[in-house]
Amino acid sequence: MLAFRLFSVTLVTMLTGCGVSATYQSTGNYTTSTPNQYNYAVLSPASHPLSKQEMQGFLLERGYIVIPDNFYTTVLENFEIEDALVFQCNAAGTAERAVIGISQKVSCSAVDYQTGKQVYTGFGEHMGDFEEDDFIGATAAALRNISSTKEVGRIISLQELATNFVETKKHPPEEKAGSSTGTGFFVNDKGYIATNHHVIDECKTISVQSNIGAKPAATVAVSSKDDDLAVIKTSLISKKYATFSASPQQGEYVATYGFPLSGVLSDGGSYSDGRINALKGLGSDNNYIQVSVPVQPGNSGGALVNKYGQLVGVIAAKLNAVAVAHMTGDIPQNVNFAVKATRLMELLGRADIVYKDSSSQKREYMPEDLNLHMKDFSVFITCTY
Repeated sequence: MLAFRLFSVTLVTMLTGCGVSATYQSTGNYTTSTPNQYNYAVLSPASHPLSKQEMQGFLLERGYIVIPDNFYTTVLENFEIEDALVFQCNAAGTAERAVIGISQKVSCSAVDYQTGKQVYTGFGEHMGDFEEDDFIGATAAALRNISSTKEVGRIISLQELATNFVETKKHPPEEKAGSSTGTGFFVNDKGYIATNHHVIDECKTISVQSNIGAKPAATVAVSSKDDDLAVIKTSLISKKYATFSASPQQGEYVATYGFPLSGVLSDGGSYSDGRINALKGLGSDNNYIQVSVPVQPGNSGGALVNKYGQLVGVIAAKLNAVAVAHMTGDIPQNVNFAVKATRLMELLGRADIVYKDSSSQKREYMPEDLNLHMKDFSVFITCTY
């Protein structure tokens, strides 16, 4: 049930040096019983220009993570934020210019980011000498009853936003209604296949197809949402499987084999290669590496190997170039990420699933041979919802 709370504050202050009184009147209504569950504040560009600066400062003081209005459209199109309020403040029946002795009035509202339902409405007014002071003061009054998050407020960074722009299951490549596809690879000769968690998440059925030709069902053996990794079990038994490498090296040659854009590109799988650009992911995340290997939706879950055919990572995500371009005015070039193989080794170890370490082997493959090597242990995964 929704609860309702009403607050009212009236303050009278003398402005020093001018002898003009300024009156703040404030009322605020919450239409939810837990207003302080929200940690993010998205500022609407539709707000009155004179209110925006005060909105940002006020919400920072209350401990919100503020998403500025210039990111508004991009954020709405790309984000899934569970604990965000969208704020908008505008003049409420005021004259175009302030007149001494006539108060300016501002009305503010906040709606739940995900549901669009109004959570807070506030009204404030201020009477003073200048239009700017009137709007700023009235905005502060209208927001006065917003609850604190009990955190330290900050403006969200570009890097943090870019982390949320990484394309995962939010935009799955759909083969047909109710299904999506991805890539996986054998990790032993017992029928165990590694892939991404987001490839098999919420699937009612999972099926795999290898170059053997069969397409049996699979079940989830173990998964980690935090690492975006999963291991599935199938009746397929492959004598070819990935072996694990020593630590990846910045600048080293790497390649992947996968099934991108199923139904659009080749249905026989695709080989891509590049370099390891960085040994950390977005936000300097130690669990990921950044690679220049071109990937598309559907490559997720594919093996990333070095020139010796040893596993160094699992393809996980690509930076959403369109979203970042909207935000920065520049298109990022081929920025992609893989989960480090060590994270998969830990997951396999927790489930007592055997795998092979081949870090001492130094047989270097030519690209055309590396393609065949990976093709033998890679599989096409179909998820139905």
